[in-house]
Amino acid sequence: MPVDVSGLGSGVAVITLNTPARLNAFDRQDLRDLHDALERCESDRHVSCVMIRGRGRSFCAGADLEFIEEIRRGPAEERRTALTLAPSAVRRIALFPKPTVAAVQGAAFGGGACIALACDEVVLAQDARLGLIFTSLGLPGGDSAATWLLSRRVGARRAWHLLARGAVVGADEALDLGLADDVVPPDRLTEIASDRAAAYASRPAAALAATKRQLLRLEGAGTFLEPALDTEAAEMLIAFDGPELAEGLAAHQEKREPQWPAPGDS
Repeated sequence: MPVDVSGLGSGVAVITLNTPARLNAFDRQDLRDLHDALERCESDRHVSCVMIRGRGRSFCAGADLEFIEEIRRGPAEERRTALTLAPSAVRRIALFPKPTVAAVQGAAFGGGACIALACDEVVLAQDARLGLIFTSLGLPGGDSAATWLLSRRVGARRAWHLLARGAVVGADEALDLGLADDVVPPDRLTEIASDRAAAYASRPAAALAATKRQLLRLEGAGTFLEPALDTEAAEMLIAFDGPELAEGLAAHQEKREPQWPAPGDS
């Protein structure tokens, strides 16, 4: 299965992104399965905390490039639906009514970084890298709620610098910036993240849920997150019709530096 769920009926459920051959990069079905996994965890009254992890050497390399090409070359009328799958999964994690812990090893790029940053606690292995790489592909930096997720952790100005340069941030730098809550040895990642999740599960569930709602309101989840997602969707539709994404994908496939078109070129 592309996304596994274990621990249902117990205090801690574990959602595992399970396509290690492609570094857990997601396609349409993976995102649907992630939505389903989150629904199962939310509706299970015995589950008090959810841990999200990736199988293999990476957490999640973001959107599979074939999936991006499929959206770009597909019918325009189907794009909006496809482009909302990842942002809506990230939104669901960010607003999830139970505590969430991300256990991140290797690459967490693009939408994969956003899945991790949407969690309440982000535990990185020492080999982890967070890649805010949207602009490097010719896409707006605000994809999958990235602007909101980064701003709430590091502030808008620092978010700008990370997104504008398509930054790839190592584990120690991520901890220093406030993008992560802990950095641990790779061989202890699952153990330590599981302990964090179990600690949340031992706390009073209703009190934690209320506290999370209160902080989300202070962080502008209702005021800023929803409008940000609407703006992102509109701008992503424009980007998928534009020349920069086409050049970014071509450069990636040909392993060369992109030659960005001049402003106004089409």
